[in-house]
Amino acid sequence: MSPPSLHKSLDEYASPSKPAEPYPMPDYYAHEPLKAVTPVKSPGRWEAETGVLKARPDGPLEGAPLNGTVECSHLDVTDMPDLRNEWEKFGGSPEHCLRMAAARGEMGLLRRAMRVADLDDGDEHRRAALHCACESGHLEIVRALKVAGADIEIEDDLGRTPIMSAAWCGHLQVVRYLARTALADIDAQSMNGMTATHFAAKYGHEAVVIALVQEFKAIPDVVDKMGATARAYAVEMNHKSVAGLLP
Repeated sequence: MSPPSLHKSLDEYASPSKPAEPYPMPDYYAHEPLKAVTPVKSPGRWEAETGVLKARPDGPLEGAPLNGTVECSHLDVTDMPDLRNEWEKFGGSPEHCLRMAAARGEMGLLRRAMRVADLDDGDEHRRAALHCACESGHLEIVRALKVAGADIEIEDDLGRTPIMSAAWCGHLQVVRYLARTALADIDAQSMNGMTATHFAAKYGHEAVVIALVQEFKAIPDVVDKMGATARAYAVEMNHKSVAGLLP
């Protein structure tokens, strides 16, 4: 079972102080055109900066002038802006483009945006690029962000960390990378007390529950602010195989 509806899902676990409201899911950025921020190849001419080139005087061409230009298709240099204000020409801030690239798995755009963007900047729900990548299951994007220095424990406005987002959406390899290599806190709790194990159990992601509890020794019987354990959510949602894995 996956989280409810893709485009305008209602996240049931709103914090106690905040009513439930439409909450973004992995396709949050999917309806925005990438054309403006996608690398564009264009024909051009590259010319040596050393001036006129001549052959070796002792060679077969006896010092004759050489053609120092090359016709090629290349990436326009303006497509890789270093200056923040140049990103407005491409449809948004570098942070917005970074989150969009993370949600879609666009490595080229991600690497360009990382040159300028604040890696931990969040959208209106404080979801950073790492949240977006974890929700969508883009492992290589998660790795790239981690290596670049993104905060593994960053929280959105409901207190969810990236590993909770990955567990919520059932992305096993992302969960395992965050737990094993990135050393994420697998027992961290969101604003309402749910852990990654709660999320995986609630949405029936059996393999993720096994990895968290058996492989990485997550505490399985943490009680959230509603007084519920991960097993209680599994039972409530009729995920019998998941419930059988939990105390």
